[in-house]
Amino acid sequence: TSHNFNFSLSQQLKKNKNKLSNKLTFFYNDISDLITLSQANQTAFSYFNLERFKTTGVQLRSNYSRNSLQLGLGAGYVGRYNQIAEENSAYNTFLFSPEVQGNLQYQWEKAEINFSLFYKYTGQLPNIRNDENGDLYESVIQDFHLADFTVEKDFFKESISVSLGAKNLFDVTAIAGSSAGGAVHSGTATSINVGMGRTYFMRVKIYLKTKNNEQ
Repeated sequence: TSHNFNFSLSQQLKKNKNKLSNKLTFFYNDISDLITLSQANQTAFSYFNLERFKTTGVQLRSNYSRNSLQLGLGAGYVGRYNQIAEENSAYNTFLFSPEVQGNLQYQWEKAEINFSLFYKYTGQLPNIRNDENGDLYESVIQDFHLADFTVEKDFFKESISVSLGAKNLFDVTAIAGSSAGGAVHSGTATSINVGMGRTYFMRVKIYLKTKNNEQ
């Protein structure tokens, strides 16, 4: 079962070629008997029943556009709680962490090239782990940054689209962490895999059109 509460305020502004939208959201979620994952080591996980899980926080999202430019920015401050945290002396309530996200899109009309940049910052996150005896405890994953970049161009009257790009520009693979508190697990080093590291890609799309210009 769950109880969810949301309250949001939205704003739309437009002047000449400038468009701006803002949305502020407050939320609170209370979930009972959540099926989630616990971490045994860096690559092994198992499911378990989390009796109580709560999240609360505030999020702000803004989008701006003008001609060939589109810009999106978002920020949030989110708190997470579970009953396992009550066993830790350091974190017996919500663990709050910041989140920041941004995306930039620009169309170079003369060259018919599209540029896209994505960025996300994630603050400290709780991570439930199993110790050598199979007992559950809460650890804290440290903050990290992710970013992607893509260049796209169409050829032959938009019949072929070619994209080049890179994912995970900061080459993030494993995030370090430590126990959230408590006498038994205090100071225990932990880590979790979050990606394959930096990768590069090339994507080709071919559009087949009928006489009615349907793809």
